Amino acid sequence: MLARIDQSGAKSPITRHQDGLMRQLVQESMDRLGTFYRDWRHERDIAAITRVLERLNDRQLAMLGLSRAMLDVDVERLAIRAAHQEYAAYAQNETSGAATRRNSRQDQRISLFHA
Repeated sequence: MLARIDQSGAKSPITRHQDGLMRQLVQESMDRLGTFYRDWRHERDIAAITRVLERLNDRQLAMLGLSRAMLDVDVERLAIRAAHQEYAAYAQNETSGAATRRNSRQDQRISLFHA
């Protein structure tokens, strides 16, 4: 007698668990790879900025508020400050955008319940 072949395409609970586990492992690996790439890109950019600033003479560095002895630390501080400013601008934009959306709905007398 021939064995019956399941044509429904339904997977067993074990297969679904294995698929879910593999999906989770792939997602974690992709997240980790993305983190490594962002870190590598950040370090590469910091090194490039430092190399460019090293070409300046001491007077030019002093005009920028930097010193040759502390150039690596100064560039890191500049990067941290830029990240904080970017985050603050993003947060400010998000709060003002939400307020603008609320106000425009009220100004037009649009009701969500009586459209």
